[in-house]
Amino acid sequence: MRGTRRLTIALIAATCLLAGVAIGLVIPRAAQITAASPDQTGRVDGTTARSAGRNVYSPDIRHDSYVRQEQLKLVEMLERQCRIARENCDLAKASREALERD
Repeated sequence: MRGTRRLTIALIAATCLLAGVAIGLVIPRAAQITAASPDQTGRVDGTTARSAGRNVYSPDIRHDSYVRQEQLKLVEMLERQCRIARENCDLAKASREALERD
């Protein structure tokens, strides 16, 4: 009886694990198939699906559009902190100058 119960629990656990792996493999592929072209797919934050990540094969990250967007977000957060809390103003100014210089 005890061995049968352990076997049943092991089979249920294996079935759940396999179902989870199958769902994890199917859902991203289904999302890629049903998604519109990258130019038409918008996001809530205003970026497009094409800029959703860094081009990992690019040898120069300084001019990568995704990296530039992330740097701009950080500079804007520093400037906001400077305006509101009067903290890190020198860093915000230097960051904006460095971003505009590139």
